[in-house]
Amino acid sequence: MERLGRTLSEVVFTEGPIEQMLVARFGLDILKLIKYMHSKNRLYVDIRPDNFMLNMKEDQVYCVDFGMGELFLNPDSTHKSQVSGFRYNKNPIFLSMNCHSGSNASRRDDIEALLYVLLYMCKGTLPWIEAPSYEAGASIKSSMPIGDICNGLHPLWEAMLTVIRANDFETMPPYEWYEDQLKIIAGIN
Repeated sequence: MERLGRTLSEVVFTEGPIEQMLVARFGLDILKLIKYMHSKNRLYVDIRPDNFMLNMKEDQVYCVDFGMGELFLNPDSTHKSQVSGFRYNKNPIFLSMNCHSGSNASRRDDIEALLYVLLYMCKGTLPWIEAPSYEAGASIKSSMPIGDICNGLHPLWEAMLTVIRANDFETMPPYEWYEDQLKIIAGIN
């Protein structure tokens, strides 16, 4: 078994904001893992920097906690129904807007949470990270324009967040489009 190094949280804590090109490369690794999980009809649900670790050379990202993962398809292969009034008992910092609003998770929510993790790595913080309560953090996140969240970063971060927030509950996210945007930011042809 490969020995792993620091979590992404530890990297940001010790190094501060990470250069966007490197964050986008890590984002490609994580997106590949999420896409694979989704191809197996599973959601990750608990996407946050503590659940991703680098290898010892710090050139590869690994998922380390699948404890909250859940199926998004029913036994008859239909998509599970959207439920309102749902409440996640997890860290709200990286939670999607739909989950904040009381919806159960779907594939779009994994991608939105991933984008918050990547934005956190680029900026070293998020505007709602110091909110005094779950509700206050959700309020800041929902009222803040996406352009303000992504201020100072490559414009593709704003485009990616805008697209995923508009994704419907059952619609498969455009994984390849996200890969293309991250490759542009990462400088990969």
